[in-house]
Amino acid sequence: MEFTVDGGFAALRDLGLHAGRTLARPSLEWRDHRAAWDPALFAELGDLGALGVGAAPLEAVALLEGLGEAGDVGLALAVGAHGVLCGVPIERFGTPRQRQVLPALAKGHQVAAISRSEVDGAPSSVTAVHDGRSWRLDGTRTGVVNGPVADHFLVTATTADGERTAFLLDRDLPGLDVLAERDPVALRTRPVGDLVLTDCEVGDDAVLGVPGRASTDLVPLLAALDRTCLLAPWLGLLRALAARVTETDLAWSQSVRLAVVDVRASAELAADLLYRAAADPGGSRRNPALAALFLADAVPKAARLAAELHPADHAVARAHRDSTALTAADREVLRSVIAESLLALGG
Repeated sequence: MEFTVDGGFAALRDLGLHAGRTLARPSLEWRDHRAAWDPALFAELGDLGALGVGAAPLEAVALLEGLGEAGDVGLALAVGAHGVLCGVPIERFGTPRQRQVLPALAKGHQVAAISRSEVDGAPSSVTAVHDGRSWRLDGTRTGVVNGPVADHFLVTATTADGERTAFLLDRDLPGLDVLAERDPVALRTRPVGDLVLTDCEVGDDAVLGVPGRASTDLVPLLAALDRTCLLAPWLGLLRALAARVTETDLAWSQSVRLAVVDVRASAELAADLLYRAAADPGGSRRNPALAALFLADAVPKAARLAAELHPADHAVARAHRDSTALTAADREVLRSVIAESLLALGG
């Protein structure tokens, strides 16, 4: 079955592309050079409905693809962490009080943060102890996307019984500190930092979902969202690179023509793989792994070709630099996931 982006999904992709081009692109070079965050820009994206808070996977993929195609992958990934990895769990598992933050998140007046390590199945590096009255959290979460600018943090913690419990923490809690990453090499428009919790006391009302159930309820949801929606900005970047490489004076070269065709074809194949995965986010892990593996190879190749054809283009140079973050994907893990699926009755 072939998955295409049409109807409402095409409109969402166009919305993301429009927001990226009209709002984010004018200040992109400035923000990238200074690794700066612009809260006014984030609020403008919220006013356009371009933050994807609580969006379904296919909707989020379309929106984030458009944002990524506009050239600011760092910002698109920050939006994905905010609206998808945080917004969807708050909407699904939050109490009525916790869900009260959703309108402010959707408008970009407040920012949500999460560590990418929350999506794995390993015990959390944060511990939580309940004394019968309240919870006390201690530990550090590294690589927290949006951490330096966030108002709310989605965190899981390991409890005494070895289970994981999820918490929604406010920025102003005593014992909660954030250490911002200094001078990041790639994705400089995406704020990242370390969350440090020291004897941080919260009540039961800070628990997100059922205590002790984060590993079975929250983590699988985050993993499904992460391996589909958070790939979408890279698909958008690949589309942008595919368009850029066609703008060349070297079309007389057979090798260049073939390379351009390969990039254009890879963008279409990547879209099919990713939208197929997003259409069944809770299904087989094979489709998202295929999409991730394909993009991890296709985006850097396209960025290298674009850099060779347009060596003086700052946007291309930025894309080439940012693509190094995608090459860090563990290809062996992805291949193992695909192999297990292929060898298990085609699951």
